[in-house]
Amino acid sequence: MKIIAKRFHSLDDMATQIENGRKSSQFEVMNRKSIMHPPTPTTKTRIAIDSDLFFRWRTSVESLLFQVFGSSHPTYIRFAEDARKPSFDGLHSAFSYLRSLFLSAKDDFEGGYLFNLRQLVHADVFANELEQVEYFLSEGYKIPAAVVAGTVLESTLRELCSSHGVVILDINKQDVTRTAKLDRMNSELTKANVYNSTRQKQITAWAAIRNNAAHGKPNDFDDTQVRDMISGITDFVANVM
Repeated sequence: MKIIAKRFHSLDDMATQIENGRKSSQFEVMNRKSIMHPPTPTTKTRIAIDSDLFFRWRTSVESLLFQVFGSSHPTYIRFAEDARKPSFDGLHSAFSYLRSLFLSAKDDFEGGYLFNLRQLVHADVFANELEQVEYFLSEGYKIPAAVVAGTVLESTLRELCSSHGVVILDINKQDVTRTAKLDRMNSELTKANVYNSTRQKQITAWAAIRNNAAHGKPNDFDDTQVRDMISGITDFVANVM
C-alpha cells in the first residue's frame, strides 16, 4: 500500500500549495437596514486561489477516493457529490470544505479502516515490481526493465477492466477479458471512459517500448525512454489503483 500512501501525501502537499498560494483582496458592499436608513458601506474580504491547480487536485482526489473506498462508500459519494455543487462563496470556500473531506479520508486510510482491499493489494504488488524495474535500469539492464514495466502496465489494465466491468469479447461473443492483449484493453477502457484518449496514446507509446524490448530491438529505444516509461506507469498505477 506504499503507492497509495504516497499518492495521499502527494495530494496533501498539493492542497498545502493551493492554500499557501491564496490571495486576499478587500471590497466594499453597500448595506441598507431599511428604506428609512441610508446605505452604509461594509468591507468584505475575497480569497482567490489557483483555479487550475484546484480543479486538478479535486479530480485527482476524487479518482483516488474511488479506487481506495469504492463507488458505494459514503466517503467517495459525499466528496463526488459536493465537488459538483456550485460554490456561491468562491473556490476557496469549496476547496476548504473538500480538503476537510480529503483529510478525513486520509486519516481513515492511514488508520487502516475501510478500503478496497483487492485493488490495494494489486497496487502494492505493482509498486514492488516497479522498484525492481528501477533496479534493473540502474544496473544498465534496460531490456528487462522495459519488459517488466510493460507487464505491470498490462496487469493494471486487466485489473481496471475487472473493477470497471469492461468485458472484452472475441468474434464468437465469448468473454476473453482475462487473456486480452494490451492494445485491445487500452481501446476498450478508453471507450468506457475509464480514462481519456490522451492517456490511451501514452499507454500505446509505453506498449511500443515494451514490445521492442520483448522482441530484442534495443536500438529502437534508450534508457531515457525507459526511465520516463517507469515514471509514467508508476504515476498511472498510483492514480487508478
